[in-house]
Amino acid sequence: MISCKTRVLLACWLLPVLLPVALTGCRRAAKIDLHQSFAPPSQREMTLKSPWSFAAAGPERQRYLLAFPRPGAEKGVRDFLVYIDAPDERGRLAVDPQAADGARGFLIQTVGRLKGKTAFASGTIRVREVWFSPHLLRIDLDVRCADETYITGTAYVERIPHEVQAFERRYAADIGRLATTQPALTEERETADRPVSAP
Repeated sequence: MISCKTRVLLACWLLPVLLPVALTGCRRAAKIDLHQSFAPPSQREMTLKSPWSFAAAGPERQRYLLAFPRPGAEKGVRDFLVYIDAPDERGRLAVDPQAADGARGFLIQTVGRLKGKTAFASGTIRVREVWFSPHLLRIDLDVRCADETYITGTAYVERIPHEVQAFERRYAADIGRLATTQPALTEERETADRPVSAP
């Protein structure tokens, strides 16, 4: 018979492991916070949520796409887009846009006064398997961008390559800019940088 003390210890150990799975319902989900000190007051602290979180594997790297509607909504137009290109590894990955083996990415906002793109500048991305949900990966973001936007949050991504590939085709010039050793993939124009202050 398992003693009461052992049961308590098991519960304390299993709770932080199983709780994330229970909260997500074993499905895709993403929630991030944008901290933007330069933005208009209503946009300085924004929380974004959605079920649009996808992954696609390559020979040596993984790509992740997180898409969000406007703050306060969980459905609608995908107005905020986070793209990540990282080594195909688990654990804590350093964001380093200049290193061939570093994690990199960007945030694109498609509407509003801060419309445009900002690239990741520093920080970490942690990638983990999800217990009892082999179709999911957990991504934890702690990233600073070139315009001083600070992104924190967690996403449970599912391997759905066609979603990532469709984004990569649409934003091929922006994807090409991320590669440190490859030319741009297209002659199309890149997304304009976000303004560093509100107009």
